[in-house]
Amino acid sequence: MLIRSGLITSVVAFGLLAVGLAMHQPSQAQNVAPAATSAGRYQMSVVGRESVSTVFVLDSLTGKCWYRDTHHNTKSWTELGSPEHPVK
Repeated sequence: MLIRSGLITSVVAFGLLAVGLAMHQPSQAQNVAPAATSAGRYQMSVVGRESVSTVFVLDSLTGKCWYRDTHHNTKSWTELGSPEHPVK
């Protein structure tokens, strides 16, 4: 009896495997992600917390940078220059 149930289990498993392989469909790939858009000319970064922060702006065309510190309630921007022409 034990041999007979083992044989039946093996035949059923083989049949399921055969049906699965016969009906196999290749999986659908995900769509290709759209190309990343290029960054804008001006990039901004804020460093700090809540009411005390420093804002940096970079002109990616010329390389010039500016910053504005909000700690002292400064209303003007300070130029840092560029890697080729730093402000001294």
